[in-house]
Amino acid sequence: MFSLGITTHDRIVEVVRLISSVYHCPEIKEIVIIDDCSLDYERLLSYTHFKKIKLFRNETNLGCFKNKLEVIKKCTQPYVLLIDSDNVIDAEYVKKAIENVDGKSIIAPSKALPNFDYTSIVGTLDKSVLPNIRHNNTLECSLNTCNMCIPREEFLAFMETLDTNFVPKGVDSLYMAVEWLKSGREIKVVEGMSYLHEIRPHDSVYLKTENPQELREIILHGI
Repeated sequence: MFSLGITTHDRIVEVVRLISSVYHCPEIKEIVIIDDCSLDYERLLSYTHFKKIKLFRNETNLGCFKNKLEVIKKCTQPYVLLIDSDNVIDAEYVKKAIENVDGKSIIAPSKALPNFDYTSIVGTLDKSVLPNIRHNNTLECSLNTCNMCIPREEFLAFMETLDTNFVPKGVDSLYMAVEWLKSGREIKVVEGMSYLHEIRPHDSVYLKTENPQELREIILHGI
C-alpha cells in the first residue's frame, strides 16, 4: 500500500534512524532512497541487503525539489510517504495515513515536533484557503512542509502540468502545495498525525520563519 520515499544527501546516520523507525510496519512495502550525489552512497549500499530497501543515486545533484520528484517516480506503491532523511515517523503516523487516504488528496501531518503545530488548520484544505496564506503563518508553514503522504498517480499527473524548472529555492514545497490547491485538488491536515523534525543550524531560513520576502512573493503572486 505504501512506499516510504526518502531523499538524502550526506545523512547516512539519519537515514538509518528513519528506516529503523518503521521498517517493520507491514503497510510499508518498500523503502526507496535516492542519494543526491553525495559521499554517503557507498556506505548506504551496505543496507540494500534488507528486502524492502531500494537505493538509487543521482549522477549529478538535482536539488531538493527534483530529487523528491525522482523518488516519487521510482516508488511503485499507490501512496508515497515522502519524508526528508533527517526526520522520523512512527507506526502511528502510518496508521493515520491509512485512515485518511482517498486516492486523490495529499495527507499532511498536524504537527512537526517539537517546534511546529498545525492543529489550528486540521481538516480539508482547498483553493478557498489560498487568500489566507499571506495572513496565516501556520497555514503557510504547513504548506511548505515536504513531509506528506502523496497519492502517487494523481501527483505525477499533476506534476506534468507544472514547469519543474521554475521552482524557487527554499520555497519549493510551498510552490507545489499552492499549485496543487489552485488546480482544485485538496490537502487533508490530519489530527494526531505527527513526526519528529530536526532543525539544524544550516536549515533554510524559511523553516526559521525568516523567509526572504522576495521568495514568498514569487509563490503568492496573484493570490
